[in-house]
Amino acid sequence: YEAAIFKWENISNELQPWAMKNVGDAYFELNLLPTAIETYKSISTDHLVLQTEIALKLFQIYVEEEKLDLAIQYIKLAVSLHPDYQNITEIARQFFEQNDDDANAVELAVNESLRTRRVEWFDILIQYVEKGRTKTISPSYFLNVMEVVYQVDPIRFEKLVFMLWTSYRSGQQYIGWIEIVNQLFAIVDTEKSTAWNSISSLFNESFKEFLTGRFDLKEIVSFMPAYLE
Repeated sequence: YEAAIFKWENISNELQPWAMKNVGDAYFELNLLPTAIETYKSISTDHLVLQTEIALKLFQIYVEEEKLDLAIQYIKLAVSLHPDYQNITEIARQFFEQNDDDANAVELAVNESLRTRRVEWFDILIQYVEKGRTKTISPSYFLNVMEVVYQVDPIRFEKLVFMLWTSYRSGQQYIGWIEIVNQLFAIVDTEKSTAWNSISSLFNESFKEFLTGRFDLKEIVSFMPAYLE
């Protein structure tokens, strides 16, 4: 590794940024982590792949050093730079899950659902909702992703809406959720949809709840007309 460092430090042409990345890698293998960090951060490049690989290396170092905040910063940077690079989003997902980082795990699932429109990410998001990882997140955060899921897969759309509805139903954001439901079904073409039995049941059950006296009239008057429609 010392010979490699000597070799790569003498590169001064257009390949110098890659050479310096190799120098950083050599310091990393020698377990000289502060020097590796300094080397990686000194590299100036517009090359997207190289930027991504540097971010991944810094992420790896900070994981080893148990500096969680910095590790999160660099894995999120790597994903934002080049989400299609190798298995970078899977690395991020596993890292967030292992550290019980619900906020970033959900953000990743939502962003990738919107970006890729792939059912694999829809299923991961549905799983997070089912496990209660989204309860503290504002219902409005999920409006766009629900629209996309509806366009791609109506069956998964029903499951996602059902899980979110069930999740918010007993919490403080229930009214906020119902307001988002009103917005959602003003957009969705229900005339062309399949029969959503579970969603229909929730509409019915929630309507009855609003008549029990659990909610103040002032709370429900703002959304009930659209809800009834």
